Amino acid sequence: MFLNPFGVLQDFLAHVFHRYGIFVGKHPDAFIIGPILLTGFLSFGCLNVKMSDFLAHVFHRYGIFVGKHPDAFIIGPILLTGFLSFGCLNVKMSDDLRFLYSPEDSPSRFEYQIHQNFSGDSVNSSLVAVALQSSDGNPNMLRKEIAENIRNLNNFIQQNLTLTIDGKTYHFGNDICAKLVLCPISNTPVEIFFDVHFSEKLKNDPRVKIDWPIMKFFENKFFLPTFFYGVEVDEKYGNLTKIELIHLVYHISGIDENDPRVKIDWPIMKFFENKFFLPTFFYGVQVDEKYGNLTKIELIHLVYHISGIDEHPSLEVSRAFENALNEMLNDKKNIFQSAMFSLNILKDEMHKNTTYTFPFIALTMFLLMSFTVGS
Repeated sequence: MFLNPFGVLQDFLAHVFHRYGIFVGKHPDAFIIGPILLTGFLSFGCLNVKMSDFLAHVFHRYGIFVGKHPDAFIIGPILLTGFLSFGCLNVKMSDDLRFLYSPEDSPSRFEYQIHQNFSGDSVNSSLVAVALQSSDGNPNMLRKEIAENIRNLNNFIQQNLTLTIDGKTYHFGNDICAKLVLCPISNTPVEIFFDVHFSEKLKNDPRVKIDWPIMKFFENKFFLPTFFYGVEVDEKYGNLTKIELIHLVYHISGIDENDPRVKIDWPIMKFFENKFFLPTFFYGVQVDEKYGNLTKIELIHLVYHISGIDEHPSLEVSRAFENALNEMLNDKKNIFQSAMFSLNILKDEMHKNTTYTFPFIALTMFLLMSFTVGS
């Protein structure tokens, strides 16, 4: 069968070098000690006249052969390089950092394949994390108006945010977020915390307690530092007095503010039968020492889980979501300062590193060739 240089040859060479890399990794001693022994053996030619004469004769005959047939050693490598280069036409970009540094035989790849076969899922999930800070000069985000703005932000993203991919418009809440179990509820601890903190009735419920960094909410516990940064706690009562940054992970939920089965005891918030660990969402927390109430939150951390849709993988959908979210956050600059992280951002930074490094590699090759020719 004819070897197709537009794909088969590329895959064959990739497989050969991959297997070679695995073999070297499993037998490193042979590739460390072997060259040392070979170099030592050949160096005996300096002491042994016969060995030296033999090596000189071999290289002499090789030099004569190259001198008589120079075309083969000039045109041959060029033709071989050109032939092998056709494999570039079938190059497939593999830049998903979740798999890029995972061996092909790693358990994670095998388990994900089982997940695909069992669930029928053809795409990976992704996430976008958003960090929010106050932009009105007061760094403390532990304020009712900030809580309302964050609630409105979450509601808008879930109910109104749309994104466009290849000319087609998708509704984030209905088309993308609804596909993942975690997405609609990922920022629940943030909402519950604010509901509890600003409700005296919930604060007095014995099943709800905030004791930084844990929020106990009925039978659940939340780790608040995942969502809140720059938190200050009242030493006397243990209450939070300040939050400088809020990090959203995106689980949205609401509660009845008149329900007594809620209690915040930092860092745990008890909410009915659930307990939330509030430090997952709140940073820079201050707690009132006397009553244990939160008096300050500096940062709130939100996370949005992204699924694929139609033929578009999650990373492509994630990029469109980031663009739409950035446009919306730009309209709220007077309220929030935001920072965003996603796998796409990580990929872009990795590509930048490659771009910045490549000129140095080229310079190294140029200097090496110059030294070789000049010597």
